[in-house]
Amino acid sequence: MANVSILGDVQKPGDYAYVEGQTVRAVIERAGGLKKGPEAIYLYVMRVLDGKARRCLASPDTPTKPWDLVTVEKEGGPTLQVFPVCPEN
Repeated sequence: MANVSILGDVQKPGDYAYVEGQTVRAVIERAGGLKKGPEAIYLYVMRVLDGKARRCLASPDTPTKPWDLVTVEKEGGPTLQVFPVCPEN
């Protein structure tokens, strides 16, 4: 069974079963929501494409794919190379 993982400023980081059509917002809700703190958040999805891991900016409405890693950061902003959009494939 495929998973989607979530790390960072959420109540219950971890692995959750992938659900077709699930968005980043839904994964955050499954992880108990955001931790209390600063309002500004950065959402990222790490996805393997063509054998390479790509970290891209995401919105709450970005669809997830099997084996995605969603990261929620409240401070600092991008620290790695970030692609501006999450590819659909």
